[in-house]
Amino acid sequence: MTNVEGVYAVGDINGKALFRHAANYQQASVMAQFASVASGVSWKTVHTFGEALGLDRQLDPCPSAIFTHPTIAYLGMRESDLTSPYVKSVLWFKNHDRGIAIMPKTGFVKVLVCAESGRLLGIHCLGTDADVLVHSLTPYLWAKTPVEEILTSGTTVHPTLSEVCRNVLFDARKQLLDLGRAMDPLARYMA
Repeated sequence: MTNVEGVYAVGDINGKALFRHAANYQQASVMAQFASVASGVSWKTVHTFGEALGLDRQLDPCPSAIFTHPTIAYLGMRESDLTSPYVKSVLWFKNHDRGIAIMPKTGFVKVLVCAESGRLLGIHCLGTDADVLVHSLTPYLWAKTPVEEILTSGTTVHPTLSEVCRNVLFDARKQLLDLGRAMDPLARYMA
């Protein structure tokens, strides 16, 4: 919403995220708000509800992809952006069963994780389906979910490239354990 009640700006014009998929998201958000108003909810209530849901925040950071060969996709911070301690984990496709099967010339998933909180700070993918792979971790970055919680939230089909995203988190978690920043999974049973 702009500073004028009932006037919205979506896409490049609002300067929030200059991507078509961001404009689509903003447009869907506005349409949901219009539907609420049409059902009798006030503009102020709708705008406050939109802020509470974080509709604008879901574009910061905004997932991005560069459709080259190989494809590049990313979300969040780069190593050069980071000023606080972090761990970096990289898993190459060629070191995973599915990667061996599809024989990519290159490809990896890299995550940057806050050493203090264990939260994802950045996701970087290069190679086959990089634009798809970045989305498997996007909600966790947006929700500021610690790696330990992500790893206990389910599993992935084996062998898939999605599993690379999960396995790179296991490596990041090991690094956090080595720093004394993550809880040993057996600790709760040993106490």
